[in-house]
Amino acid sequence: MNLSRVAGLPGSVELFDLSKDPGEKNNIADANPEKVTELKNKMIAISKEMAPPLLIMEAIKLTFGVPPEALAPASAVFSPPTAVFNRNDAYVWWSYVQGADWRHPKGPARSIEGLAKHPVVHIGYEDAVAYAQWAGKELPSEAEFEFAARGGLDGKPYVWGDELHPGGRMMANTWQGEFPWENACDDGYYWTSPIGSYPANGYGLYDMAGNVWQWTSDWY
Repeated sequence: MNLSRVAGLPGSVELFDLSKDPGEKNNIADANPEKVTELKNKMIAISKEMAPPLLIMEAIKLTFGVPPEALAPASAVFSPPTAVFNRNDAYVWWSYVQGADWRHPKGPARSIEGLAKHPVVHIGYEDAVAYAQWAGKELPSEAEFEFAARGGLDGKPYVWGDELHPGGRMMANTWQGEFPWENACDDGYYWTSPIGSYPANGYGLYDMAGNVWQWTSDWY
């Protein structure tokens, strides 16, 4: 199992291959010799006792001084402020929460119970690609997604037509009020909404706007 190079940072090193003998000489570059020696000796000593992900964290700690607890799996959870702040700083409404993942969308103390019909959140690009491949599908390109989202319409500001709320009807799970501190919840949902809560577009597709962001196979 190749523990790939920690690149792009001062003092980066090539971590050794755990499938080989731990005592085998490593391909080490661009690093302080003393730090490399410390890293190698430490990793050889713990390689038989520590799982690869933890070994990587230990190596990063030794090389860059990052404590392992700061490298625990985490994700950004929407955490709206209670007062007006500078909206140029997205950190105002996102919190990096350890233990947040698709099974725990709001953090480790919360589960997906009752959310079976809601979209999955906290997944990376690789997760989305892997799922698509498992299902025998592939992620759409941005152009393909845009085409599908339009549902046959052309030049309309919304994927359902000209008005945000035609006839006062909510057409997607969007934010109502002053973002990010005031959500009137006129659509009935503060967080995500169950798939199919709003009308399908012209192609019979649901939730092609609003609710959550989607992964595509290329950059926008």
